[in-house]
Amino acid sequence: MKLNTFGRTRRRPTTFTAVLRTLLGFLLIGTAVYMLVSTHITHMDCTKEVTGIVESIEEKKYSSRSSTRPVPHYRPVIVYEYNGASYSVTGYFEKNNYFTQGQEITVMIDPDHPGDYYLPDYGSTWYLYIIIVFGAGFMVFGLLTFKKLHGQST
Repeated sequence: MKLNTFGRTRRRPTTFTAVLRTLLGFLLIGTAVYMLVSTHITHMDCTKEVTGIVESIEEKKYSSRSSTRPVPHYRPVIVYEYNGASYSVTGYFEKNNYFTQGQEITVMIDPDHPGDYYLPDYGSTWYLYIIIVFGAGFMVFGLLTFKKLHGQST
């Protein structure tokens, strides 16, 4: 019986934990790849560049466990015109306010569906690649644990 640094006995990994780690890895990778592909498809469809104006900035306060006071988050309300019609879209709430009221920004829209848009100068997908790396780590760790438990005997 082995003891860990806290003087407790270590449990042996089980087949269940090996399978659970592997499935968690597949789930993380699958979700991140789905989000990357859908973002890529949106960017492919949104080929028309228009100029939008930040009409207003909405503020919402979120509470967190680490802070006793609610933390303000901001999102822009952006207005743009295409083919004589006016469209109003909102961004996502973020801690930092990257926008100012009246600011002109580039908006990429889908000419067939002008309400579909993205902001090329804001937002990124770098975090999805980190999720893929963590998912791969879980998957490899789970598969190695499974192989250790059920090693091939020849």
